Amino acid sequence: MNEHLDILVERARRHDPDALAELCERLYPELYRYIAYRVGGKEDAEDLTSELFLRMVRSIKNLKGSIRGWIYRIAENLVTDYYRRRAVRRGVIGEIESPDTMPSPQADPSRGLLAGDLQRGMRTLTAEQYQVVTLKFLEGYSTEEIAAFLGKSTGAVKALQFRALQGLRGFFTEDDRHE
Repeated sequence: MNEHLDILVERARRHDPDALAELCERLYPELYRYIAYRVGGKEDAEDLTSELFLRMVRSIKNLKGSIRGWIYRIAENLVTDYYRRRAVRRGVIGEIESPDTMPSPQADPSRGLLAGDLQRGMRTLTAEQYQVVTLKFLEGYSTEEIAAFLGKSTGAVKALQFRALQGLRGFFTEDDRHE
């Protein structure tokens, strides 16, 4: 599968329209989910995902390394810019609100009562920790794949995952003490 993706990327780098279309089609669902978890709103997620693929098409010829690592960096930059623009529009400089990380329990009752707690816990993570947790536990990628996507060693990814899970554990333990 990765070999086919590599071939597709090479064709896309030469601006083969069929390869670009297939690449967008293959990557859209996971990138839309990632952005939707980060921004919460369907329309905003659709807009940002569209912008992500426009940027990909414009600059894929300059790609060096992993397509997924590169495109997730673009996605993260778009999400960061999105929250900066929102903060400026609201007149809040310096403090950018954290995104909703999961759909609300009302939107998906199967998420249960913990969805709100998980959202609050995920907001405490750094951007890199958030990425690792999302890719590992929501998207199902292996540590090695995540390392390749993010251009990091597997040890660095494991450390980020460990710190993220420790942070979440601490968040939930602290939260339990306040009840």
